[in-house]
Amino acid sequence: MNDRDTLTDLIFWEFDGGGAEPYELAGALLAKGVRPPTREITTAAELACMPEGSIVRVDKIPWHSVGMWWFRPGSVDAITSDALMDISDEADEPGIAVLFVPTEEAGR
Repeated sequence: MNDRDTLTDLIFWEFDGGGAEPYELAGALLAKGVRPPTREITTAAELACMPEGSIVRVDKIPWHSVGMWWFRPGSVDAITSDALMDISDEADEPGIAVLFVPTEEAGR
């Protein structure tokens, strides 16, 4: 079964063709584990705007924000958003993936 078949089954069995509202359909799909593609951060300004407690991934390493600083697990050394962007630019796998945003999770 491919991804399209899985989604088709979820939509059909969850709503059986009834005129479900898009918000209800989105909630049902999220409850079944369907997630949109991972959001990517592309600028230091965008990274600096992430709310406190956010978690991002740079080159397979998670970083969490505390105020205007970013920390990696097991380290007390803090870096700025600009420095984290520099690390991303030099990484084997460039890019910053958003893993968790506390304000978005609270709305689910």
